[in-house]
Amino acid sequence: MQTAKFARKAAGFFVCFIVAFMVSHYGMPLYPLTAWLVEHSHQIFSSYQDDVYEAGTDPVTFFSLMTVIAFYALALY
Repeated sequence: MQTAKFARKAAGFFVCFIVAFMVSHYGMPLYPLTAWLVEHSHQIFSSYQDDVYEAGTDPVTFFSLMTVIAFYALALY
């Protein structure tokens, strides 16, 4: 019974995560805020990278984007 509740809650959060991801794409309502947060976190944390990456493909950008989208999903949930 507890596993079913957990699975239902996890599925609900996953749906919220997908919706938050869709709403934060280019041209959508949350894109300017998302781009601003990702850019600022990249400016702060990019100095800790020891390797050179292509623009937008570095781990700092990826993890900051996933963090922002998870925060949006948490707000939706």
